[in-house]
Amino acid sequence: MKHLTILAALLLTASQLHSQQQLPKWDFEDGLQGWTPNGAIEDLRVENGILKGKVIAHDPHIFSPFFKYVPDIHDRITLRIKTTKPGQGQLYYSDNTNPPYKGFTGNRVINFYIDSTDTWQTISFKPYLVSENPLIHFRLDFPNNVEFEVDYLEVVPASSSSVSKKHSWTFVDNKNEEWSLEEKGVLFSPALSLNTKEYDYMIFTLDTPGQAWVEMQFFTDGSGRKTIPLVTSLFDHGEHTYTVQLAGTPFWQGNLKACSIQVTTEYGKPYKLASVQFSKEPWKGNDVAVLFFGAENFPNRINKPNRVLLKLHNLSANPAEVKAKFTLPPKQGSITVDGKATDEVSVVIEGNEVATIPFEIITQEPGMVEPSASLTINNAKTIVRSAKPFQVTVPPVVKSDYIPEPVPAKTDYLIGSYYYPGYGTNYQWQQMALFAPQTKPVLGYYDEGNPECIDWQIKWALEHGVNFFLVDWYWQAGIARNMHWLKGFYQAKFKSAFKWAIMWANHNAPKTHSREDWINVVNFWLDNYLKTPEYLTLHGKPVVFMWNTRNIISDLGGIEPASELFKLADNMAADAGLPGIHFYALNSGATETLVKMGYKGLTSYHWWANASLTSQNQKFYSYQAVVDKAPPAWNRMQDDAKRYDLEFIPVGDTGWDARPRHNLNTFVIYDRTPQLFKKHLQDLKEYMDRNNQKIAVLGPWNEWTEGSYIEPCSEWGFEMVRAIRDVFCKETTPSSDLSPTDIGRGPYDFELDLHLMKLTEWNFEKEQALFGWRRLMNLENMTLTQSGLEFDTITRDAALLSAPLSLKAKDYSALEVEMSVSPAASDDSQVVAAFWATAASPITGQSTSTVKLKQTADMVKYIIPLEGHPLWRGKVVQLRFDPNQQGGVHVVIKSIKLVEK
Repeated sequence: MKHLTILAALLLTASQLHSQQQLPKWDFEDGLQGWTPNGAIEDLRVENGILKGKVIAHDPHIFSPFFKYVPDIHDRITLRIKTTKPGQGQLYYSDNTNPPYKGFTGNRVINFYIDSTDTWQTISFKPYLVSENPLIHFRLDFPNNVEFEVDYLEVVPASSSSVSKKHSWTFVDNKNEEWSLEEKGVLFSPALSLNTKEYDYMIFTLDTPGQAWVEMQFFTDGSGRKTIPLVTSLFDHGEHTYTVQLAGTPFWQGNLKACSIQVTTEYGKPYKLASVQFSKEPWKGNDVAVLFFGAENFPNRINKPNRVLLKLHNLSANPAEVKAKFTLPPKQGSITVDGKATDEVSVVIEGNEVATIPFEIITQEPGMVEPSASLTINNAKTIVRSAKPFQVTVPPVVKSDYIPEPVPAKTDYLIGSYYYPGYGTNYQWQQMALFAPQTKPVLGYYDEGNPECIDWQIKWALEHGVNFFLVDWYWQAGIARNMHWLKGFYQAKFKSAFKWAIMWANHNAPKTHSREDWINVVNFWLDNYLKTPEYLTLHGKPVVFMWNTRNIISDLGGIEPASELFKLADNMAADAGLPGIHFYALNSGATETLVKMGYKGLTSYHWWANASLTSQNQKFYSYQAVVDKAPPAWNRMQDDAKRYDLEFIPVGDTGWDARPRHNLNTFVIYDRTPQLFKKHLQDLKEYMDRNNQKIAVLGPWNEWTEGSYIEPCSEWGFEMVRAIRDVFCKETTPSSDLSPTDIGRGPYDFELDLHLMKLTEWNFEKEQALFGWRRLMNLENMTLTQSGLEFDTITRDAALLSAPLSLKAKDYSALEVEMSVSPAASDDSQVVAAFWATAASPITGQSTSTVKLKQTADMVKYIIPLEGHPLWRGKVVQLRFDPNQQGGVHVVIKSIKLVEK
């Protein structure tokens, strides 16, 4: 008989504590041993030393008893488990019981995958646990809709190791005698004791065959564990030296105890790590990486200049003079630079900066064009790179004063796609131009509220087998956002040929759903949408798709009061002359809760299945894995849905790479190609035919900044939508793929205003311009007046966000803001706050500086100090400004200015 016991040892070192403690271990030979379930699990029991239970609702988990455990980085956790179907499990760990989740958070969790069915599986992993305080409890999460059995869960102690005195290492065949190779290709350092104040950078030299995800983990005794990713370029290959800024990030404090590096290449292609070092100074050699090399636009036509972009990143801290010479194979045309007949150009790129070199290619004959470039860096190093080949074609001959009427493709299927209306300003287009120039829409960086742009979208969708959009719809407590696309849609000429429905993106703040607000929402739907002929109906009723099913339950206080809202909506629709409303749930497993709430069915926004969990790295995996894992996941969800008499609408995924919007705080699905997308659609059609289904939803049509899109663009032309036509439509001939430039329409682009990245002074009063500053949160009535930028705060946490920036922190000492706040602050408890993001660290509660808010309604000049702050360093990429900490206040800002040293 074994029990969990704890050996408390005061006045001992962490190492001694670890070596002398009895580590957490449960084998359930004498019962539950203190484990308890949440409400999503029933019949938790022990039979013959096996812990058993049944999942009955969403988010099922069990809590361990309390213990005291001082973790070691190299400890291993082993779990023997069995479930009735495959799925994701999670083990949370915590050193506290803080609300709202009893101390458990998303940054202290280990994900694992149970890939067997009704078969015992032993899962063993090194979670690299780090905690300033002893851990006191675990939480074990199970997949939805399973019965489970657990034989044991235990922590296996690490073997002791000596502390290395080195701070640099060389590798041969990715091996160094002091570094160990762990699971999933993780290279782990020896035990270290490096004072972080003495080392500002990590520098490594790496040779990859193209795009790779490099994930570095740092373990310090000052802040625990921190993961920093880096992605090598899809458009480059070969050896490069990379510098990772550590100083100026919140986690880099205390002593570095260990680190690791994991290189994940596409499909496991070989790579070569040559060296790793920690340094006080950044690397200052000669090296540039090609971030993009290819055609800027689609389509590219004969007898006209077709613009090509070469985007370079100077990897050195020193300036790099790059001399580029462009070449073409014979008979592929001629090259001009800025309209001049030359094939050479020279640029100087500042240290760690990016530069784009444009040039043009004119060709008289259709065919593939394959330019290349020879790049000489500081007259010391030359590399040769090839562009992504692109097709130059003959333009179609079409005479039309406007966009030709759509010719809908014939199909027996009802295929939809999600539509994200986030492009009513230039803000996200700036992100695309800066981070993903390889993906420029055929419509350009367009104003999506323009009815003519929407007519093109309707035409392209219908002619390729897409019959409707599920439009992301934003409403929180009476405030609607991103309505420009719908306003434009109802003014579009071709709207009557197309259908759409609401996907309420209700990932709202807590306590913003209420009965009163629900009535307002439904009335808004009835007055504006549901009775129009363009609105989508299924099974005879208009449909509404709901992003988050749990928010409503939480805000209303339970399933029963929440379900009353769905009945109320049905009755309100009936009173308005409609047969009711069918609701569909997104991002939820099939459960009894959905039935009780009144949902007709369920679907999802994406369909990655378990591709991430079965790949080497959950942050970087292939679209091929998504394609492979989708069919069995459709089948499992269909089986679950049938159990509760719910309709499951299957989803075909359109990928993910959100680096334009989130930088590297995301994951990447690589190698999404038209060929793989077509295979995915063929599998989807086979599934639909086998289950006698006619409706499916594809992932986003246009989530450009999240890397999820199928709308025609420079990356693939029309190949993605053509795949839909090929699989689901009866036509055997290609679509015309007509573009705006072919008939002299457009351009529809916003001005990108990328020059704003270098601005350091924003005088709203004098210039009567926003300069890219925008509402971040909790303010309204924002407008420019003769007095400056004016707005009203809604709550205590009102904030403005600047345009993207590219400035050196070392050049500026303070932020100067001239503003008034009325009514005046009643005491001196409020502050004026500046926040910032750098290339190394996002905006956080630590990257901030404040001064006291004056107790006056007069115009005041505030000087917020920046120089000397430990996180004010490196490249500044964005500013945030908070004027006060009180709602119901009117703010007037004359100007904001970075003060030069």
